Amino acid sequence: MPRILTCCVLLCSLLIAPFASGQGHVADPFRTDADAFLRSMVKELGIPGLAVTVVKDGKAVIAEGYGMADLENKRSADGATCYYIASATKPFTALLAAILDAEGTLKLNDPLGKYYPALVLDSIDLNKVLLRDLLTHTSGLDNAAISWRSAFSGDHDPALLDDLMKYCARNKAGQGCYEYTNVGYNIYGMVVQRATGRSWKDLLKEKVFDPAGMTRTTAYISLAQKNGWTIAKPYSVLSTTQPVPLEKQDNTMQSAGGLITTAQDMARWLQLHVNEGMLDGKQVIPAVVMRSTSVPLVKVTGREQRMFAADQSGAGWMLGSYKGEPVAHHSGGFAGHAALTSFMPGKGMAVAVMVNEDVSGGRLADMLAGALYDHLLVDGQAFDMSQVNAFAEQLKEIRTRIEAGIAQRAQRPWTLSKERSVYAGRYTSAKLGTLEVRADGSALHVSIGNLHCTATAFTEPETIRVELIPGRGEVIGFRMTDGRASGLRYNDNEFIRVE
Repeated sequence: MPRILTCCVLLCSLLIAPFASGQGHVADPFRTDADAFLRSMVKELGIPGLAVTVVKDGKAVIAEGYGMADLENKRSADGATCYYIASATKPFTALLAAILDAEGTLKLNDPLGKYYPALVLDSIDLNKVLLRDLLTHTSGLDNAAISWRSAFSGDHDPALLDDLMKYCARNKAGQGCYEYTNVGYNIYGMVVQRATGRSWKDLLKEKVFDPAGMTRTTAYISLAQKNGWTIAKPYSVLSTTQPVPLEKQDNTMQSAGGLITTAQDMARWLQLHVNEGMLDGKQVIPAVVMRSTSVPLVKVTGREQRMFAADQSGAGWMLGSYKGEPVAHHSGGFAGHAALTSFMPGKGMAVAVMVNEDVSGGRLADMLAGALYDHLLVDGQAFDMSQVNAFAEQLKEIRTRIEAGIAQRAQRPWTLSKERSVYAGRYTSAKLGTLEVRADGSALHVSIGNLHCTATAFTEPETIRVELIPGRGEVIGFRMTDGRASGLRYNDNEFIRVE
């Protein structure tokens, strides 16, 4: 009997082990119902896949992937699949800033001018812009060149980004007023490099990821590839056969939107917040530091409100409510990706959703977060597929409209007056870098840094339409001199032909 009992105990321990890491027990009714709902949702909507994290009573009950991470290579999504989270990176950068401030390494009350003492701008006094203003979207600064190169083209290095600071201008809101932007976080990352000699990427690993045991969260795509981690490929609602032709690389993983993470690591990130820095019974990050990023700091104006009615902002977190309960949250979106992270302070509840599809992803993340919070707030409430079914019909209409637009554009006559080879060449802009146009028979291929596409016709004389960023149609207009393309205009910038 003792031997049989020992075997039974061992068998039970093996069965329970997969759930002992804090992801919840398989018999948990919430997990069981949610799991069935999530699988049905992926199938009904026809999306590649998604990842979901749910924290309940301060513990992770779901940290799982559903559907496919990589359709071409037939890789399923699971709790260890890496998803790009875009602007949901901002709360991480803000927490790093709070830690560096508490350590005295980089004070949030320092003026920006302290780190750029030789830079004098016509309309902005950098000595009146504090580092904390960069993280609360109240700096009053705009700099499209820094944001473009950091997030899209990847054509930059620390010295070049510092030089681009001379193009800083006042934004519409002005200093002290809220205007959501990436550039504040980009500039904060640049200041970290100047002040410490280290990248914000490496400091986040040292100060947050390693202490929190977030083993597959990184700002380095190359690290994930080297280690053989599964990375969710980016897709569009129009095509689930090929990823969208723009994937993140190390040089476009930036401090306003530059992390990949997993459902399992997201569970630890959200537990850090609902438990005020406690993980596995240890105070990993001081509670006062954790709280400092999600307290109201500024009033939010002029920003679209989605799932949660955000009326205030902390540092990195938007602050709103859901059915009367306060919620700290931040979403993220990029070509082929969407994410939503959130937690309810004082409730021990948190939800994160990451989707590797862009057209439906943001709406889907909102819908799913609402359904999960409904279930958490009202114990035993059933998941309702009717909203999912209605959204599936809307997606069909969206696909039809997009396909009709593509077909209509394909019928446009070209308005270029010369042979394609006349427009081929390299064009440069001090702000955005070098754009190349290459002729291949009747086709024109356009590239700038990491971005590339094949142009289509546009309606105005001497113009072409490009989607260097998938899903974002833009126009390039050529400047003709003596029958030759001597320059072009793209993204509100003039480019001069150099060859």
